This record gives sequence, C-alpha cells and structure tokens, in this order.
Amino acid sequence: MNYKRTPWFALKRNPVPLLAALILTLSSSISYGQPIKLIASVQPVQMIVSAISNGVAEPSVLVPAGATPHEYSLKPSNVRDISNADLLFWIGPSLETFLEKTLNKFTQKTGLRVVSLIESPGLTRIHLDSEHQHHDDHQHHDDHHHSVKKLSSQETSATENLDPHIWLDPLNALAMAQQVTAILSETDPSHTQQYQQNLQLFQQRITQLDQQLSPQFNKIKERGYFVFHDAYSYFEQRYGLNRLGEFSVNESKPSVKKMMEIQAIIKQGKAVCIFSEPQFNPALIDAVTRGTDIRRASLDPLGDSYNYSKPDAEHYFEFMYQFADQFIDCLSGTR
Repeated sequence: MNYKRTPWFALKRNPVPLLAALILTLSSSISYGQPIKLIASVQPVQMIVSAISNGVAEPSVLVPAGATPHEYSLKPSNVRDISNADLLFWIGPSLETFLEKTLNKFTQKTGLRVVSLIESPGLTRIHLDSEHQHHDDHQHHDDHHHSVKKLSSQETSATENLDPHIWLDPLNALAMAQQVTAILSETDPSHTQQYQQNLQLFQQRITQLDQQLSPQFNKIKERGYFVFHDAYSYFEQRYGLNRLGEFSVNESKPSVKKMMEIQAIIKQGKAVCIFSEPQFNPALIDAVTRGTDIRRASLDPLGDSYNYSKPDAEHYFEFMYQFADQFIDCLSGTR
C-alpha cells in the first residue's frame, strides 16, 4: 500500500487525526499479519492442504490417527478449533458424516468457509451403483463394478453415492490441490505467489509418482486379491488392478454366504493376497483364511499407520509410496 505521509508540523498543529490514523493502521496490520487458520477433516486432506500452504500456514486435522471418519464424534476441542478457523477443507458428507450438521450450524452463524473437495473441478469420480456394490460377479472384475465418469464443476448432482476416497488417485490429488490453491489464493491473496509455487512443485511430484508406479503395477495387475472393504476403487482404476471382492461394503458385516464364497475363491487359488486394515478387527480375515497359504498384508487408506520422516509438505508422497509398496510387495510375492 502507498500511504501519504503527514508532515511533522501537522502533528504539532492537530495531532488527533494523525494518532487516530496511526492506531487504525497498526490494528489493521496486526490483523493482516496473522496467518490464515486452516483445518482439514482427515489426514489425507491435511497432507494435500499442507503441501499447498507450506511456508504460510500449518493446517490442523480433526480426526486423529487410529479413528475412522465414518464413526468419529466431535470433541469440544474440535468444535473450538472449528470456531476459530478461517477455512475448513473436507471431502464431503459421504465420508465425514459426523461433520455435516456441525458445519451447517457454523456456516450460518460465523464467517467460516467450508470447502468440499469431492466437488473439485477435474476430479474423476466413481459412483457406487447399488446393483454393483456387492461385487457378486467375480468373473468380470476389469470394470471394478463401478461406473466412472468425469463431472463438470457445473453439475450439482448429489455426492452421497460417490466413493469418497478420492485422494487415492494421484491425479485426483492434483485436482484437489488445484482447488485448494484457488481457494487459498482467493481467501489470502497476499500469499498467492507462494501458493502457486507450491502447486507447481506438487504437480511435478505427482507426475513423478505416477510415472514410477505405473510400470510396477503393469507387471502384477492381473493378480487377484481381496480387500477388507470397498475403499480402493480410485487406486485400482488408475493402475488397472484385479480386485476380486471385499469382505464388507460400507464397513457392514459380511454374510456367512459371502464369507464362504470368498473362502472358496481363495482355495481355488484365484487370489494371491488378502488385505486387512489397521483400523478394523482382523478376526473376519483370520476366519476366512484359516487353512490356506494366501499372503496377507495391511492397507491403510487414511495413512495413520505409516512412517513420516519428512516435512508435512512431503507427507502425501510418503503416504502414497508406502501405500503402493504394500500392494506391490503382497501381489509380487509367491504363495
């Protein structure tokens, strides 16, 4: 800003207007100098927001490690953090069901801006069709039993039937990062250049990640496997993987019939690996794999159980490499 200087002699003649202006200027600069306060709903969202806000602000996260967003309940400290935030980034009500009512109240009563990243322009969105949700036909796995289409930013169709695990596709993560950059630049224009630089670096790293993963999965994409629940469609779609089925849909308990079907497929040798998750009880997998030599591994779509040694801005890439390694190691091994 260009401020018109007041001569020193004006202060002697009439100091009140100058002092008032000085106080106003100081108070504005204090407010202006405060870092923007950011909150992310879950850790993968925090990873992407951290990469873009790096050097400006450090977003906090609502859902702690070890908890699942499908069952989490807000604590008083969470509500306090939300009330003090400028921006809150979340996937949307299809993932963080616990947040919907709270956010409706806050957006009506405060200046909090809420950004649903599942509505980011350019995302590939996978719809969970009811007739395909249960993966009954194991012979036709190439389409992963989902309908996939790109939605434009103008479409207003409901998102509750969308698979919410959008960050597991690296190109979706880039679309999310682009949306985060746009929102941060609009809300905090004084740091637009920093946000844009961070986005350019993020895009370069995404390209590198995808180029490294694609040839590794090309070697093993025909090998069948089971997962604990239907959370990996974006990753599977991106790299053409061969999921034969899952134990549960939306984390509901599988039927005895389904358990027997899975066990039969395992005994026939059609699956080389079965993946559990650290957030859920592995007793079901123990029961269905008893007496077989199928390989087992753990996948963590939220990234809670992985090791992070680099700064926050690097966490998304550390997460994705570790996530991919668990797929690759299990599918590549001999039974």
